[in-house]
Amino acid sequence: MCSVLRPSYSSCIMGFMNILVLNAGSSSIKYQVFHYSRSPETEKSEVEQPVFSGHIELLHEPELITHRWRLGDMQEQSTCLENNPGEVGTAAIFEHVCKTIAEHVTIEAVGHRVVHGGSHFSKPTLINAQVLDALRDMIPLAPLHNPSNISGIEQAQHFYPDLPHVAVFDTAFFHQLPDEARCYALPPDIQRKHEIQRYGFHGIAHQYLAFEAARQLKRPVSTLKLVTLHLGNGTSAAAIRGGVCIDTSMGMTPLEGLIMGSRCGDIDAGVLIKLLNDGYKVGELADLLNNNSGLKGLCGDNDLRMIQQRIIQGDTVAQQALNLYCYRIKKYVGAYIAALGGIDALIFSGGAGQHSMLVRQKCCEDLEPLGIHLSREHNETPSNHHLRIDSPSSACAVMVIPANEELEIARQVWAFLTWKPQ
Repeated sequence: MCSVLRPSYSSCIMGFMNILVLNAGSSSIKYQVFHYSRSPETEKSEVEQPVFSGHIELLHEPELITHRWRLGDMQEQSTCLENNPGEVGTAAIFEHVCKTIAEHVTIEAVGHRVVHGGSHFSKPTLINAQVLDALRDMIPLAPLHNPSNISGIEQAQHFYPDLPHVAVFDTAFFHQLPDEARCYALPPDIQRKHEIQRYGFHGIAHQYLAFEAARQLKRPVSTLKLVTLHLGNGTSAAAIRGGVCIDTSMGMTPLEGLIMGSRCGDIDAGVLIKLLNDGYKVGELADLLNNNSGLKGLCGDNDLRMIQQRIIQGDTVAQQALNLYCYRIKKYVGAYIAALGGIDALIFSGGAGQHSMLVRQKCCEDLEPLGIHLSREHNETPSNHHLRIDSPSSACAVMVIPANEELEIARQVWAFLTWKPQ
């Protein structure tokens, strides 16, 4: 399988490009349009500007479907998709989104987030029928994500049949993991036959965080040892040295690692064997681990905002769930500092990482011997902007950085389509 296909496309030599980035998930569609332009005097002088954005949430509850979008700096607009909500389908939603975009901006290329690229795809890739077939083959590795990604690609290709569509993979950032992080302790022939290895996920977000942290710290990324925490409904950690990931918490599938909204994270494989022996079918087990474990399994809620409200009201079950969630994160932070041989910055991102001072506080408790000192005042300061929350005595920076996966995808698509061989 060829992992990189270069398009023969006129935009490769254009001085400007509007790139639509589609992030099609199982319960939402997010998109942004970025304008890129290059100075005719120097190919290194580039302008990067978001010009259009929007999102649709709760696709499985059609009566609540609302399309919210913004043109440039305009106030956010909203549009209801259908007066008879029971008849709204995915194709109609995508058609509505694409028509709305077309009314305001001309698109020259489309970038797509794809969660699982397996061992075949390690770089941005021009999407064709062969690539789509390969992505379908990988659905069992990411059953909650790849089907939605593929559906988004197909719908966008239908609306924009003459444009280049480029896949950017969440797994690509981890393609260079060293053997000690990539391999499982299984016979090598079995690993090769079944393509079993650590692939990692949220790579687009972790890559953005690494380079944005370097920009904020005014240091070359090549000099930094970073631990990045993406704490959303799916949660993951990464150890990054010199801009290259050396370990990450998610594994062959997005199930391994930290406790997540509805996914179990690390679990003794013997537990799974016991459940199968006790009568669980494979499908039932997959549903349990993916949809009814994690925070949801522990306390009935997968939304940390609700869990924290329950804790305020004295709910001990919710408190125990949060304790387990933060303990697992803290354990990974310590392990990754050991793997890196030190740390220059600990970075929080994702919904919980950005907005929960309690989660950040509990994750940093007792890490002072490792050089991590949180400023209580800064941690409690609400902000949607990049923020240093370490105290003056901290040996490393502790940062809150909102992830921008769409921007990272646009950057990779622009670089891919305008790349010229030396």
